[in-house]
Amino acid sequence: MGGRTRSELQVASGCDGLPMIVCGTTAEYRKTVPLVCQSGDFAVEVGSAHGVTCRRLAKRCATVIGIDSQQSLVKRCQESTTTKTGSQLQFHHLDVDNPNATLQALNKIIHPRSLRDITVLYVDLAGTNDMLRLLPILTALRRAMRPRITVVKNTHLCRLISAAESGAALLLERENAIKRSDERSEASSPRANGQHATTTTQLSIQPTFGAALLVSATLLVALWTVGRKLKHSRG
Repeated sequence: MGGRTRSELQVASGCDGLPMIVCGTTAEYRKTVPLVCQSGDFAVEVGSAHGVTCRRLAKRCATVIGIDSQQSLVKRCQESTTTKTGSQLQFHHLDVDNPNATLQALNKIIHPRSLRDITVLYVDLAGTNDMLRLLPILTALRRAMRPRITVVKNTHLCRLISAAESGAALLLERENAIKRSDERSEASSPRANGQHATTTTQLSIQPTFGAALLVSATLLVALWTVGRKLKHSRG
């Protein structure tokens, strides 16, 4: 995946500890399929549209269900779907903007299995949609399903995570600069001033910790904290 920008693919972990990949482009979103899916997975895509991602998922997972609020798209997908050996692929028309109704309907569709049997969740609600629409839906789905991994395509969320990551890097750089400065001061000061230098270091670093906590709180409100980047080679 050479040549991608920092905002194209970020990895985060929700406050509930469930891993989540946030992608900024459709290409990156679909390239995650062979990286996160396993042969026995039960995958659901919310916002399946023309079914392209679902068909890729079907090559890797045991069961795949695509749901979308546009009935015409769902009908097309249903008509073009053929039975594939070793994989179940279904498409259903559900009102994805009503997560409670979606979960109830999905629970009936997958019976006798349960929502907790879903191991992989893909979400692509027209990836440029405002986060105010995305977050309630995403939160409700993840809370009910608790999938092993969630993959989301949303430009705004991707930019937010990237900006938060940059802010955290700046805070760390500032903290290290203060430490280096105080270490030089300690090295050049008489031993008698050692206690004073240590106190100065603690007081100087304190504001950066406060700012770091503020960044963390902001991310928790948005349901994510910045995590490590997904590392992989071009697929």
